Amino acid sequence: MKKLVLMCFALFLAIALWPSQGKSNTGMPTLAGRDFPQDDSTKMAKKSKHKGGSQAEAPHQVSDTIHIDLSDRPKAAPEKATKTANVKESSNTEATSKSTSKASSSSAASTKSATQGSTTVAGNKKGNEVPAASTEGLTEIISLYNSLPLENLPELQKYAGEKKFKDDGDYRKSWVKTEDDNKGYLLLQLPATDRFTKIQLFKTIDGAPVFVVETNDCSPTCSNFIRVYKQKAGAWADVTDEMMPKLDNKFITGKLKQAYKKQYDDLDIYNTKGYDNEDNLQKALLYDISPDAKKIVVKEQYLPLNLYEINWDGKSKFVLKKLGE
Repeated sequence: MKKLVLMCFALFLAIALWPSQGKSNTGMPTLAGRDFPQDDSTKMAKKSKHKGGSQAEAPHQVSDTIHIDLSDRPKAAPEKATKTANVKESSNTEATSKSTSKASSSSAASTKSATQGSTTVAGNKKGNEVPAASTEGLTEIISLYNSLPLENLPELQKYAGEKKFKDDGDYRKSWVKTEDDNKGYLLLQLPATDRFTKIQLFKTIDGAPVFVVETNDCSPTCSNFIRVYKQKAGAWADVTDEMMPKLDNKFITGKLKQAYKKQYDDLDIYNTKGYDNEDNLQKALLYDISPDAKKIVVKEQYLPLNLYEINWDGKSKFVLKKLGE
């Protein structure tokens, strides 16, 4: 019994002394002689303890220390970075979109402003008429000429159609070769062309303007005709039939026979003209506006021979005067 008590005491003493023998040289308790991995705070504390002295001996590391491999763990940081990048990219895209939208709005505003500040020629016109504003500062004859519809100026209308030109003030001006506002006369002709138009202004007793328009085309042979237009309440009306006297074809053919026989000793050439046909006779006649005398001379173009003068009575009509009687 006594032996048993002694053995128990010895065992108790051995157990009591075991912790002090199991301490590592790091001062930390160990499990079966293996060091736990030291964290950074422990290392920093150890360095601080030996500051100023020689470098402390590195703790003994057992070769079979347990290492935990964290390479297979999900990498949260890169994922977070990716999300952050995506958010930034989305923000940048949204900002770019807003910037583009603002730029588009600014562009639209500029376009609207430019459109409101400009006026096209087509917007200034109605049909073939030139706007009243375009007549400011112009002479009377030019203002009236610009207001005459293009259809009443056949050569200008034909040329504008061929070249696809718009009938505006600049186009009308390009045709003016001679202008005499005092005599109320215009000669319209483009350079190096055989097409020309003469305009003579007359006025009625009440001051209404009357235009005699002589249209000529000499390519290759000359042909011409005249029309008379009167302005009424700002609009032009064709009054040729009521204001221009009729020609006497019998008087004309009689004069031509005498002239041809005198010129050629017979009527052979005259007979080739076919003047007994009214259409052929009218094609041979030319109307020539004379601005100096403010009259119109009617002539046969081939001899040539003056046949009539047409004069303005100063009131409301033209008077026919036969020549060579």
